[in-house]
Amino acid sequence: LVKDPKRAAEGSKALSRNHVIEVSDSGMVSVMGGKWTTYRRMAQDTIEKILEENPGLRYSCLPSRSKDIQLIGADRAKVVCSQQFDKICVTLRESYGMDKIVANHLMTNYGTRALQIAEVAQQGFQKRLCSKYPFLEAEVVFACEQEYARSIVDVIARRTRLAFIDKNAAAAAVPRVAAIMSERLKWSRQQTEQQIQNAQVFLESMMA
Repeated sequence: LVKDPKRAAEGSKALSRNHVIEVSDSGMVSVMGGKWTTYRRMAQDTIEKILEENPGLRYSCLPSRSKDIQLIGADRAKVVCSQQFDKICVTLRESYGMDKIVANHLMTNYGTRALQIAEVAQQGFQKRLCSKYPFLEAEVVFACEQEYARSIVDVIARRTRLAFIDKNAAAAAVPRVAAIMSERLKWSRQQTEQQIQNAQVFLESMMA
């Protein structure tokens, strides 16, 4: 939650689950609050506020196109599944032998890129990181190779979100995540131990 400084006198009524954009006396534009699901609108609103405060910049800026840009995995060219994503689930189950829960998880989180993860899983990374949740070892490899994950916390919190769903399950998964990442990223034993320690500290901070 964030309080709109323009409505400070309203007390708790001024608290908002939406983002708030503030312009300081020095002209600095800040965006606060918001949600992961509205990051695109947050960015657009911030840019619009900057242009409002600095009209001269409009001459060098094109209108925002972010609303119409599809993310990677959305089958933008409609050549993988014609944006009929149920076909991805069917392929994951029939061609790669994945159960329904895992197939649906991969499809909803990665779109067509779920097929890339399925290929990685075939290389010996088909196991779940923990039995209760559908996150696969293959997602750790994918995070390193395709999503620039460089720490255990990147994987358990910023890629799979397991740390936010079940911190105890995330803690149990840390050793296996560390083993996969150390091999992929060529960590030394000291680097691996430090990464494990960093992950434990991160998870302990969530448990406090």
